[in-house]
Amino acid sequence: MNFLRKIDKEIHKEFLEAGDLKGKVVAVNAKTCELCELAMSTFITAYGSEVGSVGIKLIPTGGLYVTGGLTPKNINWIKGKDSQFMTAYLDKGRVSPILDNVPLLAVMVEDLGVRGATKNAQIEFEKWEARKTAVIHRNFSSHKDLDSMAKNLSSHKDLDSLAMRGETVPIRVEEAEKEAAYFRTMAQISTAFTVGIIAGLTLIKKK
Repeated sequence: MNFLRKIDKEIHKEFLEAGDLKGKVVAVNAKTCELCELAMSTFITAYGSEVGSVGIKLIPTGGLYVTGGLTPKNINWIKGKDSQFMTAYLDKGRVSPILDNVPLLAVMVEDLGVRGATKNAQIEFEKWEARKTAVIHRNFSSHKDLDSMAKNLSSHKDLDSLAMRGETVPIRVEEAEKEAAYFRTMAQISTAFTVGIIAGLTLIKKK
């Protein structure tokens, strides 16, 4: 086939000037331009074959979702049991029956990337808020460590820093500060009591 003779000069000019939208020019003119139709046919066949390969590899019995801008824009080439897309999709030789258990769904919205980013940001925000209410571990090795941690919680900046490190605990900061104060007092009493006992024993020995 001599492809050069089949070039439509107007479509070719439009194609060259289309920048990132060359694919759109081919798809729009596929009904009237033989070369555009051939290009679309080749593309759709490759597309369907690759989707079928993914189905065989993953066997997603809950559904294989075909997304992105290509799907809704070219749905007329994709839908239908006898479409080139479906023919290529199911053409997997002896393993083709596997695809009978894989529902194939076309997603018609084109902003899934933005939706996914928005959802992920929401999840991260909720995690952040949850961490900000519980950021100190109960498992301190000594009263000194607990006292030191309480002193370091003097500002929101310190609290945010702990949250960013992913420190998780079952108590709120206010409760932790009260507990730290309690242990600090008990440590002081314990120290004074110990000093008193030592002093008393020293006096007894001297006598």
